[in-house]
Amino acid sequence: MILPMLSIVFWKGQMPLNVTTIFNSATLLGTVVGQVTFGVLADRYGRKKMYGLELLIVIFATLALALSSRGTANSINIVGWLAFWRLLVGFGIGGDYPLSAVITAEFAPRKHRARMLAAVFFMQPVGQLIANIVAIVSTAAYHHYISHDADPLDCTGECLQTTDKIWRWVAGIGAIPPAIAVLFRLFIPESPRYMLEVEMDSGTAVHDSNRYYRRSSVGDVEELTVIDNAQTTEMHLANQPPHQPDLQHQNDEIREYRAHLTVPPEPAGFASSSTQGSSGEIKDSVTVVGTAATSLRRSASIHSNGSVLSAISSIPPDPASEATNSQPAERPRARKPTWKQYQTGFYKYFIEDGNWTDLAGTASTWLLLDFSFYFLGVNSSQIIANIWGTSDTATVYEILMQNGWRALITTSIGAMVGGAIIIPMLFFNLGPNTTTFMIPAEVFPTQFRATCHGISAASGKVGSILAQIFLAYTKFNHKGVTDEHSTWLGWVLVVFTVFMISGAAITHFWVPNPCNIRGSSRSLETLALGKAHRKRLEEAERLADVNGS
Repeated sequence: MILPMLSIVFWKGQMPLNVTTIFNSATLLGTVVGQVTFGVLADRYGRKKMYGLELLIVIFATLALALSSRGTANSINIVGWLAFWRLLVGFGIGGDYPLSAVITAEFAPRKHRARMLAAVFFMQPVGQLIANIVAIVSTAAYHHYISHDADPLDCTGECLQTTDKIWRWVAGIGAIPPAIAVLFRLFIPESPRYMLEVEMDSGTAVHDSNRYYRRSSVGDVEELTVIDNAQTTEMHLANQPPHQPDLQHQNDEIREYRAHLTVPPEPAGFASSSTQGSSGEIKDSVTVVGTAATSLRRSASIHSNGSVLSAISSIPPDPASEATNSQPAERPRARKPTWKQYQTGFYKYFIEDGNWTDLAGTASTWLLLDFSFYFLGVNSSQIIANIWGTSDTATVYEILMQNGWRALITTSIGAMVGGAIIIPMLFFNLGPNTTTFMIPAEVFPTQFRATCHGISAASGKVGSILAQIFLAYTKFNHKGVTDEHSTWLGWVLVVFTVFMISGAAITHFWVPNPCNIRGSSRSLETLALGKAHRKRLEEAERLADVNGS
């Protein structure tokens, strides 16, 4: 929104193409780094800590951007500072992608998970809409201070000063929503799944779940139920009738999930702060299986009926874990995996177990989508002006108002309609911009969920950066996007179709389906077991349908 204003203030309405590319790419580059960085940090240090930190970065960088200046007698390089602050804003915004998605997925009931993720992503175009409205209102408020006949070349004195005020107001007001959001984020608990499966702290997970889900409906089997007492819940679940077919099927899933949660032993010679011997260290590290099983039994009612965790108590505990858990006072809580174990587990799950195609699918489809989306340039003021046919003789006020209204109609409202379509689950596959955000938050294990979402989202922004470069320097029939009588936009539509077809093919073969063959969402624990297990489930479901018919 502020680029046309910056162009008028600093470049007489003729911002150089390379400067435009630098500004746009700086934000996107910062977003790429932020998505991967905060994704990894959220998996290592917790969702809640990172969720507040990235917003503080956004607030600081936004205010700094609004206060940027050329200094006395142009002593400061305004391009460098504006690009730096936009990069830092992008870094903070990038962190919000994996964190918002992962936190929503881990707290949401399975029945409503897709809708809640779509609703979170729906807030992005709502924010864009509000930003456009702020720009329009700010411009209208200063209407009387902008000469009616001043064009960008003649905008001096009061006109120039007013335009400078407008862009600073628009940028500065952008710090208010994250400041409000920080206050709310102070009161959300850490994800119970993270506390359980990464921190190995079942007590905190149960406590937070009791507090957070205390108003959940117990009557609806698809809703999350209340955990009033961990011991009572465990005893209640343990009394379920054995040998039921459904429970037996879930038992198999839990045994696989136990194996999945096992932390790889530390490599020989790896330093440890423990005072025990090496065999004791490895024992404490590897016997996460028993701890996880006990912890999962206690938190079973976090999840909806039919979840993998709802049957944990019906599974006989492993002998090793039984012996270990019989003396809780003598055995400390299992240690959180080290960085080395995190890397080893990541390699095993994706490379050795063959789940790399899931990550490659979500990452490459996001890249192709964003490349096509930004290549089309619906967020570019130049493209919007080209589509609407802005006159070369428009005044400063007309340019600013037209840019605000047209961006509002072309980008914000269109994106909101697309998000609204996804929320009631109508025409689900027609919303790739939303589904690329949703699926990576569902299909990966808790230990790597934020990292994988960050990698997928960052791949999309890499596509956006490539699109900015193509947008700036690609010509068709020796004409660029802003040249008179250019057919550039038509050719872009043809090119973008090829990438969309490629994305559809990758989606079909590589992107995992978070739903069963009947269209119901699977539990996060089931999805975390990986591609091979997912395929076995699908085969069993198809066989059950055939036998049932």
